[in-house]
Amino acid sequence: MRHLPNALHIIAGAIALYFALVWGADAVRILASPIYGFEDSSFARVVYGVGRLFGLGPMGLANAAAFLAALKLAVAIVFMLLVLDRVHCLRGRNPDHEMLQAALLLLLLSAEIVGVSAALGGAKNIASLPSAQLFLAGAITALSLFERRGERVIKIRVERLDAERGYVLRSV
Repeated sequence: MRHLPNALHIIAGAIALYFALVWGADAVRILASPIYGFEDSSFARVVYGVGRLFGLGPMGLANAAAFLAALKLAVAIVFMLLVLDRVHCLRGRNPDHEMLQAALLLLLLSAEIVGVSAALGGAKNIASLPSAQLFLAGAITALSLFERRGERVIKIRVERLDAERGYVLRSV
């Protein structure tokens, strides 16, 4: 049972590493492209769906593509920071759950943009990719909730022992 927290950190770190590498590579590919990633038909459909949703012209489509790539890059950076946080957790540090919440919020925002634009554009095969990534986001959320529950149980036990012994220990 004592190896369970380390296993949770490793699994959460692996999922975060997946998002950091996949989304980071995709964002760099789009931003490095001279036509903002429009050579990828699935990404182009997403951008055109966003353009239809907001009534964007040609420059607006280019700006939307750059915005989506920047959003993907931001998600990748936050998830890479989360990977580093999980490595530090293996050394005994407590996990930063707020960073995970920020990463998941950015991930859900970008997945919603892709999902809504794909649904409005009628591209059902594009909508399946965010659903698989949302499954992984749900898995990392469940791991985080499990970790938080374990932290709360340990904190309650320490407080009860302190109250029984009549002294107060400061938590680190």
